[in-house]
Formats: sequence, C-alpha cells, structure tokens
Amino acid sequence: IKSMPRHLLVQIMESATGKKVGNLSNDEMIKEIGQYKQQALTEGLKSLPYKELLNVITKLTQMNDELFMEFSKNSLIEPLTRLGKNEIAEHMQVIDKDLIIKLMDELPNNMLAMVNTMIDQDKLTEVLQKYHADLLSSLAE
Repeated sequence: IKSMPRHLLVQIMESATGKKVGNLSNDEMIKEIGQYKQQALTEGLKSLPYKELLNVITKLTQMNDELFMEFSKNSLIEPLTRLGKNEIAEHMQVIDKDLIIKLMDELPNNMLAMVNTMIDQDKLTEVLQKYHADLLSSLAE
C-alpha cells in the first residue's frame, strides 16, 4: 500500500468510508487505512481497478505465500481464463510437472475442457509414439 499512487489511496479511503479524503498526505492516508477494520479495507480494495487489485494481491502474496490459502479455487483460476492459450502454455513451463498434474486433478470440468483444447494433437501423437509406444499398442488391442 505504501507504494500505491495517491489516487488509488484516495479511492480506497473514499470507498471504505464514503467520505472525501481532503488534504491528507500519503503517509496520513496509509496510517488511516492501516486502522480500518477488515470489512472496510476489503470494500476499499474491491473498488480498485482490476489490474491494480491484482498488483496489490500479487505483492501481498509475494510477502506471504500462505495468503493463497485464503482464496477460493475459482478466484485463483478465473484470471487464467482471461489469458490466451499461448500465454497460459508459456507460463506453465516454469511450474514443476508433478505440481501441474496435481493441479489438473483439481480443475473443474470446464477448465479441464479448456486445457484439452490447448493440446497440440500432432505433438501429443509424436510424444506417445516416441516415449509410450506400449500405451498405444495396448489401446489398439
């Protein structure tokens, strides 16, 4: 919050309290925001533009990765639906393969269907022929 531009601090405060901020300095606004009850702070944060809210969430979770446990599965997956297939596949390369398999087990059917459409059928065939010929032969029986 300390790194936020003034207009976003004003937006949080005005949404949380319903009052105009006036001539408070950034430091005064940050101090006041720090004293808000959770519900008021949540209302203020929800008023931020989507990208700004994602930046806040990203910074908070970088500071404390256990905060991810506070989010529902859908709220974590929903931003992925805004990405194109290529962007999703590109970002998946940095994730451990075992973790990807566990993640796929958790995907709802509509997301699993989306992942399925991203698979290059020719590449899949090539990999199966090269590394899993036994699987292909058992399927042919």
